[in-house]
Amino acid sequence: MSLRKKPCNLLTKIPSLHHLLKKSYMSSRKKTQLLQCYSPGSLLNKLQECMNKTDEESKMLHEQLLGKEIDVVTFTKKYKQLGINYHK
Repeated sequence: MSLRKKPCNLLTKIPSLHHLLKKSYMSSRKKTQLLQCYSPGSLLNKLQECMNKTDEESKMLHEQLLGKEIDVVTFTKKYKQLGINYHK
C-alpha cells in the first residue's frame, strides 16, 4: 500500500515543483542579466559614453561662445554644470 501512496503524492506535487523550478530559472536568468548590466566592463563603457557626450557638449558650447551665439554668463553657467557632471 505504501507504494500506491507515493505515486499519488508525487503526482499532486508535480505542478508545484514545476512552478518552483520555473521560478528558480527566472530568478537565475534575472540575476545573470543584472550581473551583465553591472559588470565592471559594462559600467566602464557607460562611463566612457557619458564622458564623451559631455566632451562633445563642451566643444559645442565653446563654439557657441566663440561664434557669439551665447554670452559669457550663459557660457559660464552651462560650462560649470558640464564640469560638475563630468567629474561626478
